[in-house]
Amino acid sequence: MKFNVKEIAKESGVSIATVSRILNNKGGHSGDAVKAVESAMDRLGIRNANHVQLPEAVGIITRFEKNGLATSYTSILISAIVETLAMEGVVAQIIPLSVSNMSVQ
Repeated sequence: MKFNVKEIAKESGVSIATVSRILNNKGGHSGDAVKAVESAMDRLGIRNANHVQLPEAVGIITRFEKNGLATSYTSILISAIVETLAMEGVVAQIIPLSVSNMSVQ
């Protein structure tokens, strides 16, 4: 039976990104987070990371202004996100929204 990262995150009380980093042996998480994820996996009956299904695609919604993606900061940030997701086998789609199309409710 396959479980998804979202279920483990909900059960452990940590973010989906934290679960993904822990399952892929990446740094940047506390010992408490590792214990929470391991405990959640035990409660869910997950034996190892091979039984966890990672998402296939992620949409990144960004505010878009004229030449907004042309700035070096924005392009480096988006490149880093897309490359990191690609290393995990996840496809990223950039969804730019113009300021005029955004509404606050």
